[in-house]
Amino acid sequence: MSVDRLWLSDARGALNVFKRPVAFLAYPESNANGDCNLGCTASSLIDGANKVPAVVLAGNATIIATLGGSAANAVQGATITWTRDAGTGTWTCGVTKGANGGWNDSYAPSSCPVGAAAGT
Repeated sequence: MSVDRLWLSDARGALNVFKRPVAFLAYPESNANGDCNLGCTASSLIDGANKVPAVVLAGNATIIATLGGSAANAVQGATITWTRDAGTGTWTCGVTKGANGGWNDSYAPSSCPVGAAAGT
């Protein structure tokens, strides 16, 4: 397994832990709205000022992280998205590749393929 693929696998796994609390907060009777901070620990692999994933509860809840910081150049800018279908409660993971050179679709974990769930 390449080092670049390990970066994506590690980040996907880190985001996976937020599925349960997001599903709870997205439940209609929870009275939660908008973006939510789940108290996650900052990661040097995630881009942005706070170094934490974005969580959106409206509609189909999403957990989104864009790789940056200390992630390898080939995967920087790649986005990992977990999307929860509001109707069925099922989760889908997908990766959107970054614009940096050196990207290879094989870096995405098989359980989180390039294109699936991205942007939904």
